[in-house]
Amino acid sequence: MLWMKYWMETRWRFLSAAAVFSFVAISSYLQSANAPRPNLIPVEQRLGVTLSTFALFFVMQAVLLAGSGIKTQAPFRVGKGLHGSMHFTLSLPVSRLRLLATRTGMGALELFMAVLLGVTGLVLLLPRQFPEMTFLVLDAVEYAFTVFACVIVCFCVSVVLATFLDDVWQMWGSIILLGAVRGLAGVVNIPEKFDPFRALGSASPFMTHTIPWGAVAVCLTLAAALWLLAARIVQTRDY
Repeated sequence: MLWMKYWMETRWRFLSAAAVFSFVAISSYLQSANAPRPNLIPVEQRLGVTLSTFALFFVMQAVLLAGSGIKTQAPFRVGKGLHGSMHFTLSLPVSRLRLLATRTGMGALELFMAVLLGVTGLVLLLPRQFPEMTFLVLDAVEYAFTVFACVIVCFCVSVVLATFLDDVWQMWGSIILLGAVRGLAGVVNIPEKFDPFRALGSASPFMTHTIPWGAVAVCLTLAAALWLLAARIVQTRDY
């Protein structure tokens, strides 16, 4: 019942994510139908820009699909305060920890499906846009794993903020916080093998043909820590 209830709340967010990725992939595919013109910019640099652009979509969808923690949310709008059925949700015969685990589990599953859809679009697009490069199926699988492992941190950031902020401030807070982290990463010299931003762009499996395990380990560790923090807040907060 919990899985179905949360799916009914978030299904339009997932479908909107699927629509965005489908539109971007199809429009880019159609635009690349003609033979690419000679370009003086190195192909690795152009590919890195394309992957970084798609990575931005993945991050935004991670924030969107994180949902509202254990708060009940309206399906068609982002609102302030608690939804009218919040007290019904809290009165269900389940613990808050289980409620959070179920909701974040469904959100993570939706994010995984969105990542698969986005990577599928890339697999169709990249060989046409960059015919001088070789793209393997294994590279696509490794890239999908890398993307999911990296953006799950963004997902968990949104989950933490959802435990004490309204839906509106949760979305804006997540975007501002992640933007600040991205800007800080451009100033601070992060070791390349631990940089998740490079793992989604210039150091992705499409470029290096290997999984950036250092960045993946850092992201999964941070995601676990953030989820535990969200669980602690949920258990102690008075709604």
